[in-house]
Amino acid sequence: MSCVESWFLKLVKALNILSFVAGVCGVVAYVILLLRFSTPPADVAIRIYGLVLSIIICITETEWSKLFYWVGFLETWPGRGLVQIFVGVLLLNFDNILAGLASSELESHLSTLFRGFTGHFLISIGVCYVLCGVACLHRIKQEQLSRLRKKEQMQKEKHELETRKQEIEMLLRDTESQLEKI
Repeated sequence: MSCVESWFLKLVKALNILSFVAGVCGVVAYVILLLRFSTPPADVAIRIYGLVLSIIICITETEWSKLFYWVGFLETWPGRGLVQIFVGVLLLNFDNILAGLASSELESHLSTLFRGFTGHFLISIGVCYVLCGVACLHRIKQEQLSRLRKKEQMQKEKHELETRKQEIEMLLRDTESQLEKI
């Protein structure tokens, strides 16, 4: 069964890494939007909001427990997925707004392509998180991690006990040899 657990935990780790990469892409996309295109203050506020949420997505994937204290819904997979879907939709929404604002046509196409890729990437990862959350895979992950930690702890204790056993056997041999001398 440990082979299945290992496979599942690797799959979850890959989802975490992909989500972190999607968050980083979101940060880059929003920074480009903030620096390259001048728009009304309301759009700037939405971009900053998206940037902050993208940073929160990255921090969430590090499993930083203090963040979960302040934003508890991110501890659940459906919560994470909905935030990622929201950030992705916000990114895709800017495609219509920025049609003629780029300084060159190539810059406009590259920026639109990157935003489109990042938006769809965030939405895809978000949908995966929502589906996994609905299927209660987070609970399975926690149970398998708990078993893995217990197994590692037991192996550590076994090693310590074997070391102590060897020390005690050496002391016993030394004591027996000293008794024979007396």
